[in-house]
Formats: sequence, structure tokens, C-alpha cells
Amino acid sequence: MSNNTKLYKNQYCLSMKNNKTGYLYAFKNECMPNIVKIGMTTRNIEIRLYEANTKDTWRPPIPYEIAIAKKVNNPKEKENILHTILYKNGKRINDKCEFFNISIEELKLYFDLIDGDYYENSEINNTNNDYNYWIDEN
Repeated sequence: MSNNTKLYKNQYCLSMKNNKTGYLYAFKNECMPNIVKIGMTTRNIEIRLYEANTKDTWRPPIPYEIAIAKKVNNPKEKENILHTILYKNGKRINDKCEFFNISIEELKLYFDLIDGDYYENSEINNTNNDYNYWIDEN
């Protein structure tokens, strides 16, 4: 690895550490009605969705879709608070996973209470998305 590459990686990691904005999101899947994966990322939400749909993660038979996403300040803090509220209301399926038994309509009521801007991109949930070129079929 060259010194320039190391410097770039260090600067990238430092910028991510200091990043106070990101996305709070809920991924849904047709195979799992009323079960959503609620998480956060400080990266591009579309890349996070791609990662969720790759072989090496918690991938179901059909791809996840973004149900709700909101760009927020302090996404980790907001994720922790939302997880705690849902846990206390009996919505968390497993203490070790970020999956919750909740309808999208009910979850949207919680998201409405959180400051931020909703992410909207109808193309990302299209089954013929542009991520097919990233997937290694081997």
C-alpha cells in the first residue's frame, strides 16, 4: 500500500469518525411482512442497501428495499433511542439483531418525530436497479 493510499484511508476514517450526519433507515422485505431491519449509516444509503443484499450478510431470498430513510444529525444516537423505544414496546425480535416486528405505517409515526429530511428515490427500490454490476455471481 502506497503512502498516498494510507494517507487517504486515514483521512477518510477520520472524516467518518467526525461525521455527525447520516441516515436512519428501515429496510423491508416482501418475504418478511411487518419485520423491518432498522439501522443507521454515515455512508450513502444506496450502498448500504446494496450491502444488505449481498451474499455475505443477512440476505433473504429476494432483495431488501428501503421502506423509510431519513437524513439526520447524530444518526447513531437516534438509532439507539429508536431501538430502545421499540424494545420497550415489545417490537424487537431478538436482542442481538436490528430486526423489529412493526408495520411500516406504525414505524413512520416514530420517524415523523425525528428531525431530518426523508430520503426519497423511487429508482432505488426498482428490481432492475443499477447495482447488478456490483454483484459477483461466482
